[in-house]
Amino acid sequence: VFDSLAAVTFEKQKKNHAVTMVANDYETVAFSVPIDLKGNVEDYLADVVKGMQDTLQDVCRDCAAECEGLSGPDIINRFPAQISILALQFAWTADNEEALLKTKSDKSAMTA
Repeated sequence: VFDSLAAVTFEKQKKNHAVTMVANDYETVAFSVPIDLKGNVEDYLADVVKGMQDTLQDVCRDCAAECEGLSGPDIINRFPAQISILALQFAWTADNEEALLKTKSDKSAMTA
């Protein structure tokens, strides 16, 4: 889970509240809800995992709501890499399904 997590950043006022996750490639994603890092290490690491999952789920939901009218480069510039790849795979699948459905009624749809 932590393979691509290089660091977390903290609030200036509350030193034990993680607010963003930073990947190995320096991509940053703000946690949906700041994570309170106190107590046992295994407990707050479990909170970090849950926070990462919840945040990516929220970002994925936002992307699904917004990406219908966006181009590939717009999606890549707007959303984190993991979510962008997922959105582009969905778009690719939808385009291919549409093309295959067209071939049912138009046998020349796949010819150049």
